[in-house]
Amino acid sequence: MVFGDGDGEIFNRFTSSIDVVAHELTHGVTETEAGLIYFGQAGALNESLSDVLGSLVKQFHLQQTAGQADWIIGEGLLAKGINGKGLRSMAAPGTAYDDPLLGKRPSARPYAEFY
Repeated sequence: MVFGDGDGEIFNRFTSSIDVVAHELTHGVTETEAGLIYFGQAGALNESLSDVLGSLVKQFHLQQTAGQADWIIGEGLLAKGINGKGLRSMAAPGTAYDDPLLGKRPSARPYAEFY
């Protein structure tokens, strides 16, 4: 498993965020136990489960309730000067960052657009 050190210009060290570490470890569990192919809806489920469990680990660590949590994945990963709160926001999809260097966080498309 590789996390990365970050470049200090856009990203800080990826192991500095407990939810990102838990997110990546959850990918290992999902790959081993569920056998999902990382593609399409199965890939989206894989990411979603990893985000939720990553956030739950952070909430447990900070002794927060669901209502107290920020539901941001990767808070603190964006380097100083980057306009953003983290990599993803589960509370407000598509709003985690908006920066000239990094771009704007894309939001998921509604399910109805797929079918």
